[in-house]
Amino acid sequence: MTKQVRLGIIGLGGMGSYHAKYTLEGQIPGLVLTAVADIAEARLDWARENLPPDIARFATGEALME
Repeated sequence: MTKQVRLGIIGLGGMGSYHAKYTLEGQIPGLVLTAVADIAEARLDWARENLPPDIARFATGEALME
């Protein structure tokens, strides 16, 4: 049985959105994207449009960590 590591990404700019995409594609076995955060509303809009609805979205990194 493979253990899962849950991932939360803070910042959905170029690198953050790339990390989200390859994680969702299953490129790293056992890594599961569960939450994202960004202070930019446009990036959270991108998350709503491009990420599965079960991924939690937060307006700040602090809120994600809480």
